[in-house]
Amino acid sequence: MTEVKNTVKKAVIVISLVEESAEMANEDIERDILNELSKEPTRIPWLKEAEKVTITEE
Repeated sequence: MTEVKNTVKKAVIVISLVEESAEMANEDIERDILNELSKEPTRIPWLKEAEKVTITEE
């Protein structure tokens, strides 16, 4: 039999936000995205749990 390791795999996802996002606080956007990603069923294959969302400005 093949042994399966308990390795935790994570992905970092970077997305561009719509222009209207400039009118909202980053913390509100982060919360909204995390809440939406935490709902079931999710639209991201392989996603177990959304752990963190960070908004940056360039």
